[in-house]
Amino acid sequence: MNRITETSRTYKLDINTTKTKLMIISKKNVTGANLYVNQLRIELASQYNYLGTIINESWDNTQEIKCRIIKSKSLFLTVSSVFKSHDLTLKTKGNTQKS
Repeated sequence: MNRITETSRTYKLDINTTKTKLMIISKKNVTGANLYVNQLRIELASQYNYLGTIINESWDNTQEIKCRIIKSKSLFLTVSSVFKSHDLTLKTKGNTQKS
């Protein structure tokens, strides 16, 4: 990590140690992993939300699948009232579905 810190300083970039976390993705339980940047210990994270996707240290995606199912159900319930409405024409409903 010192090499990354030194290289980032060359380009006038700083590593924000308060926002930086460490995650070790492994099938085996890894303990005792320590990472230091500027003599500050980086916190270990068991899961991380990256671009809307939940990543965890065991690479298990069941939580991500459950989360996406909940979001899909919520969206469906929101949109279903539009499709059940008798006030809208069939053409308008079709245009809504395409977008």
